[in-house]
Amino acid sequence: MLKQSLTVRFALLAIACGLLSGCSRQQPRQVEKEAKVTAIHPDLKRLAAADPQVDLTSAVAQGDTRFRGIMGAGLIVPGVMNFTETNVYIIPDTQDAVRDQEHFKYQLIASDYAKAYNKLLLQHLKTNSAEAK
Repeated sequence: MLKQSLTVRFALLAIACGLLSGCSRQQPRQVEKEAKVTAIHPDLKRLAAADPQVDLTSAVAQGDTRFRGIMGAGLIVPGVMNFTETNVYIIPDTQDAVRDQEHFKYQLIASDYAKAYNKLLLQHLKTNSAEAK
């Protein structure tokens, strides 16, 4: 009798767990992936075709001698060891959280661009510093 009582209790427990956990024989619904449309910032996109030398010449003519930086876990200024945040233009839409493959591509472009731009700016600053003496 005790054995039959335990078997019945176990069966009832199994049925209750199945009902509580939402078990069913229906096929699981297919969850459609939402197409996330995330626009790349125009200033970031522009860098794919930008010429760092042309941009530097234009910036210097306007009195802008800031380095170009990107955001990662913190501010990164490729090719520059000593800088202050006030002397860095942060390229928009750069960050350590990459949204998708396209955003990743532009992150790499921004990094390469900033490195080339900063190298040219350092040369410019060194040349003008020597001329000022």
